[in-house]
Amino acid sequence: MTMEEMIYHNEMSMFSLKEFSNRELDLFYSLCHKIEAADEQVITISFKELKSISNYEKGSIQRFIKDLKSTYNKLLAVTWEYESEDIFESFHLFNSYKINKETKTIELFVQRESKHLLNNITSHFTKPELEEFCNLTSSYAKNMYRLLNQSKIDGYFKIEIGDFRNILGIPDTYRMTNISQRVLKPIKNELSSIFNNLQINKVKDEKGKGGRIKFIEFTFDK
Repeated sequence: MTMEEMIYHNEMSMFSLKEFSNRELDLFYSLCHKIEAADEQVITISFKELKSISNYEKGSIQRFIKDLKSTYNKLLAVTWEYESEDIFESFHLFNSYKINKETKTIELFVQRESKHLLNNITSHFTKPELEEFCNLTSSYAKNMYRLLNQSKIDGYFKIEIGDFRNILGIPDTYRMTNISQRVLKPIKNELSSIFNNLQINKVKDEKGKGGRIKFIEFTFDK
C-alpha cells in the first residue's frame, strides 16, 4: 500500500462516529480520500482500489459488501451542519450509494456541500496520512487521531469529559478507572509513536464537589 493522504475540514473531526467499527472507520475515511481527489459529482471506485487504500484485511466478497452496507447505513445517521450569520443548512455526506456486485464497484453521488467540506483547502484543513489512520487497531485511538491532528501545530488539545465520552463512544457505564485503562491507555500506546512526547492529563473541576474530572487534556510536541 502506497502512502495516501486525505484532506478534510477540522469540523469533521468533531462529529461523533461512535457507532462505527474499526473497519467501517477505515472505509469511511478512504472514501473521503477518493471524494477529495475527484472533480466529478459521481465517483466510481473498484473494490480492489478501496481495499488497497483502506488496508482492508483479506476476506470474502460477501463480508466486504456487508461492511460497505453497514458503513453507509451508519453514515445516513450522521448529519453535517453549516451555519453562518445568514444561513443554516444540514446535509448528508452522500446522496446516493450504489454497490455493483457484478462489476465489483461502488458508485457515489456526492453532495455539493460535501465537496465544499472536503475540497476547499485552506489553513483550516489538515492532511493526515491515511495509512497511519488505517493501521491503528483501537477505535478509540482512531477517533482521537482525528481530533489531535487538528491541533498538531499547537501540540495541545483539551476536551470536556462529556464531549470526550460522546465523540469516542465511551459506554455510560464506564467510570474514570475504566476510561483510564480501556480508553486512555490504548490511545497512549498507539498514538505516542505518531504524536511525540504525548501526555494525557485528567483535569479536575476545582469548583465542583469531590474534585470530579471535567476535562481531558492532551499535550505533545508541536
